[in-house]
Amino acid sequence: MSTATSAEIALIEENRRLYSRIAELERERQIPSEIIEKSPVMISIVRAPDFTYELVNPAFQSLASGKQFIGRRFADVWAEVSEALVEILRNVIETGQPFKLEDAPYTIQRGPDAPPEVVHVTYSWIPLPGPDGKPDRVLTLAHDVTGAVRQRQQLTDSITELRAAEKALRESEERFRVAQELSPDGFLIFRPLRDDTGAVTDFLWIYENDAAARMNDTNPKEICGKRLSEILPHHDESPFHKAYKEVAETGEVRIVEDASYDRDTFRQQRCFRVAAVPTAGGDVAVLVQNVTERKRAEEALRESEGRYRAVVENMSDGLLVFDGRGAVTYQNPASLRIHGFGSPEAGSVEDENLPVTWQGFDDTDRPLSFEEWPLSRVVRGERFHDQALRAMRVGTGQEFYASYNGCPIIGADGKLNFGFITIREITAQRKAEMALRESEEAYRALADNSPDNIDRIDKEYRHLYINRAAATMIGLLPEAIIGRTNREMGVPEPFVGMWEERVRKVFETGQPLEVEDSFPTARGLRYYETRCVAERAQDGTVMSVLAVSRDTTERKETERRLREGQKLESLGLLAGGVAHDFNNLLVGVIGNASLAQEMLPPDHPVADLLAAVLKTGEQAAHLTRQMLAYSGKGKFLVEPLNLSALIPDMCGLVRPSISKKIELRLDLEEDLPGVEADRGQLQQVFMNLAINAAEAIGSEGLITVGTGVQDVDEPYLRLHPELAALASGRYVCLDVRDTGCGMDEATKAKIFDPFFSTKFTGRGLGLAAVSGILRGHKSGITVSSAPGKGSCFTVLFPAITRATGKGQVVGREASLQGTGTVLVVDDEQVVRELARRALERHGYTVLMADGGASAIDVFKRHPGEISLVVLDLSMPNMSGEEVLPELRKIRPEVKVVVSSGYSESEAMPLFEGQRVSGFVQKPYTSKAIAEKVKDCLG
Repeated sequence: MSTATSAEIALIEENRRLYSRIAELERERQIPSEIIEKSPVMISIVRAPDFTYELVNPAFQSLASGKQFIGRRFADVWAEVSEALVEILRNVIETGQPFKLEDAPYTIQRGPDAPPEVVHVTYSWIPLPGPDGKPDRVLTLAHDVTGAVRQRQQLTDSITELRAAEKALRESEERFRVAQELSPDGFLIFRPLRDDTGAVTDFLWIYENDAAARMNDTNPKEICGKRLSEILPHHDESPFHKAYKEVAETGEVRIVEDASYDRDTFRQQRCFRVAAVPTAGGDVAVLVQNVTERKRAEEALRESEGRYRAVVENMSDGLLVFDGRGAVTYQNPASLRIHGFGSPEAGSVEDENLPVTWQGFDDTDRPLSFEEWPLSRVVRGERFHDQALRAMRVGTGQEFYASYNGCPIIGADGKLNFGFITIREITAQRKAEMALRESEEAYRALADNSPDNIDRIDKEYRHLYINRAAATMIGLLPEAIIGRTNREMGVPEPFVGMWEERVRKVFETGQPLEVEDSFPTARGLRYYETRCVAERAQDGTVMSVLAVSRDTTERKETERRLREGQKLESLGLLAGGVAHDFNNLLVGVIGNASLAQEMLPPDHPVADLLAAVLKTGEQAAHLTRQMLAYSGKGKFLVEPLNLSALIPDMCGLVRPSISKKIELRLDLEEDLPGVEADRGQLQQVFMNLAINAAEAIGSEGLITVGTGVQDVDEPYLRLHPELAALASGRYVCLDVRDTGCGMDEATKAKIFDPFFSTKFTGRGLGLAAVSGILRGHKSGITVSSAPGKGSCFTVLFPAITRATGKGQVVGREASLQGTGTVLVVDDEQVVRELARRALERHGYTVLMADGGASAIDVFKRHPGEISLVVLDLSMPNMSGEEVLPELRKIRPEVKVVVSSGYSESEAMPLFEGQRVSGFVQKPYTSKAIAEKVKDCLG
């Protein structure tokens, strides 16, 4: 708050006195005009209620130069401020109380050419009473206080400036104090102590900040005012103390950098940089910086630079450093080795004869232009990565490949300061890539030409690659498939869903997936084995799925035939073994019965009984032939036959066995090629097929029997895979077609199994025997059937080219009597006894042996007597196959007839290369064995 000046106080007192006098005069109604005219106070009087001016003195007139007052209303004169001032005047009249407004600024223009001037006026409005004692006029006293205001303002400004300076000084001192207290650098003040001569002998510790206290491990409160030698006894030996003395004596600044030492052990602790400066008062101000970390950093930098140089000198990648002009300033040994330089080379980018000329990897091996060189690019300010180039090593001319990385270092002025290029030799990698590309091309060619279906699929089920085989199965070109999904190509939904599910599973699990499928194609139902494997990226994520499918139709058919063959072979071995043993028993039954029948007169009462025994034995023998036929070993007498000639006779045999309401219709081809077959087995095949057809029809229907010729070739075998064992060529067909109930696929698959029947169990061998007979004749059979549409069995026999008749075999009647010694070798006694009786009855001398060893012994004892040996094939310990060579060693020319329950076609190949005179099938009659011996001995 400002203090009023003496002039202001005098002015205020003058105003009071004047107001008092004016009031007195007003009461007297007399205001001396000379007072009003000459008064420096601006005086005016306005009359209520419209506040019209009645009196204005010259001083007031000067306030508003050019304005007219007398007789005008206050609001008209002061229009710009009338509203507020009129309200003041009205309040003065109404309340009868004076009102004062101090230091009001007002702009006046004292003459036409004078500039506007701002003056400060203090107004006083005083009510003047009228005749009735109530205020009816207002006296206005206005004082120009511009000078006082300006003087007061100047005083105020001076005080403000002084206070601001004091504040700035305090803030500066505070900042200095805070800066010193918070500064990481130490700050100390030492006052030199001198002797009588003026030489500095010691220093008085005047001040230290907190940082200095921490550096010196001191307490400012304890050390300030003490001598330096008391605090640091050995300090006078340090370069710092010497610097302080030089500053105190010379007045020059000293900067020293050295280590500090422990006060007790005098061991180096830290490193400091000290700046000593003289002050105006003669003291020494010391600024201390702890440069221990900087020193350590510098040392670490030197070590790092050493390590860096060691790394650069020994790294396998090349490093090339050059300045802003493009001049090479450094090459590490790897760069020298890669480029073939014997020593560091310096050269400018403007020199086009640099030792290295780079080439690109494109197909034309185009040399790079000068502007494309790595060094040129960096000099132009380009930053680049992995510019793969080919070049020739300097001196040797050896080709190499390298990857260049360039980095320019640009200064603030936008110009190149320096730059560097790193070089990584990729010769081995490049050659490996080329080898890999060649390998990939070879594998692609292999995949494209592979018979297997190869397909690569991504997560969206799009084909990334597909080979020709897979594309052919889909029915499109590979180019039309790659990049598309099966859905986009219109593949049927069941297949699409199944395929996508498999691909999704491999993507989710990452595990291989193997499945088997069957698909209908133009070539029929085909079977495929598919293996789906995950193809992974380097981080292990599954990127795609590779599916390889292989057509296994032929293999499955081969496996089926193999299993069928193994099954049939096993059952055949069983059937053959049973037939063999059973035939040995039947030899005793049939042979002895036939021998007894021969020995009795025809009218003997026992003759009929023997005939019944022979008939039963023949039926049993037929059963063994069926068993041998099933095993495929039932051929006995193979001869050229004409099926069209034989079928009518066979139909006569089968007619009594089927319903009379079933029509048997023949459709036989004339001039049919012949076949080589056993008449009896051929008859068995026909009868089994005809009776099977009749049973399928039931009581009434049609059986059609036809013959013809069929060329069996590759297309025909594809339509009938069950005939795969047949050789290509011409075949004679026998068709047996019925109008019966037909069969489904499950039934068709079992009809050739032994003892299978749709009627009742235990029916017999039936069609199984047919299958075995046909295998023995190198023939085949196909079946076409459907429920409710009947069945058709087609038998195919290999055709022969020579002419055939009806195949009648004309037997010759001749005497069975003979002479000579016959050795009968058989492990069954009943067989040996039958053969002995039968042969002795017809004039032969018979010797017997019950096994192989016994036969050799007997043969040795009678080598010149024995004319023929009847040798059993299957015997324990030593088979007939093993006995015969031993007999040949004793007497090479001896004649041998092999006897076996197995068929001739099975038994005789065992004696291939050995002379065998004949074969007799068990069971045989006495007449049959006699005929065979007679044929061999003549």
